[in-house]
Amino acid sequence: MSAEYIYPSKVQFEKVAVAVAGGEESDVNGLWCSDILQTYFAYKPREPTYTMKPEVHFRGGRIDILVTRQVIEENLVNWPWVLIYEGKKTGGATWDDVRGQVVNYFRNSDCNKLYGVGCIGRKCKFWEWDEGIHPDSEWQLQRVKGQVKPKSGQFDPSDISSQDLDVEAYIKFVKGEMV
Repeated sequence: MSAEYIYPSKVQFEKVAVAVAGGEESDVNGLWCSDILQTYFAYKPREPTYTMKPEVHFRGGRIDILVTRQVIEENLVNWPWVLIYEGKKTGGATWDDVRGQVVNYFRNSDCNKLYGVGCIGRKCKFWEWDEGIHPDSEWQLQRVKGQVKPKSGQFDPSDISSQDLDVEAYIKFVKGEMV
């Protein structure tokens, strides 16, 4: 995980991430909001402005973190959805539970293209929702020969540790796709 933006070293990030990811759901979600997503979706001049919205009430549910992007067109400002995050503490839910929540938000979002990340402790999975390519079905992001590709099916989770470079690759892929 390339977290130099917030931590002086990957080793320090590792210590914090491992300790926090074993805590309560709010600890896991806080790690993702303030340390991981903020690293990649922080405000930078001359780049799209992103906003992270925690605890968004949406059609009978509550999205843990919603990442939106500012789009200005002819003096109108819109905030299209970029990424939905759903997190759980270790032992708090199954991958089917997390995936089910993310897919439910996808289906009810009115977005043609959207990404989601589900997290249990320090493990995570990323999904793509793209009505134009694979209608009414989420595909999980996978690294294939160094390239990120959405694939049909369910695969093993990634780890936020620096030894697992998937998370950084997935976030950069999402950001690149949603500009």
